[in-house]
Amino acid sequence: MRRTTFALLVATAAGAAFVLRRRAAAAPEHVELGFVDGSAILLRRSDGNAERLLALARNVASAARS
Repeated sequence: MRRTTFALLVATAAGAAFVLRRRAAAAPEHVELGFVDGSAILLRRSDGNAERLLALARNVASAARS
């Protein structure tokens, strides 16, 4: 009984980790520009202007991790 419960727990945790990783990997990159007045603009990767900002954001995130 304990082995079955443990195996079920491990399988559930592995499945949850798999789903969360796939979900995070599938999240599209975007840039959100917030302004002082509270408004914001969301630029998706498919927008031509967003690619330059995304490259800068990747560099900043990489530098922050190291």
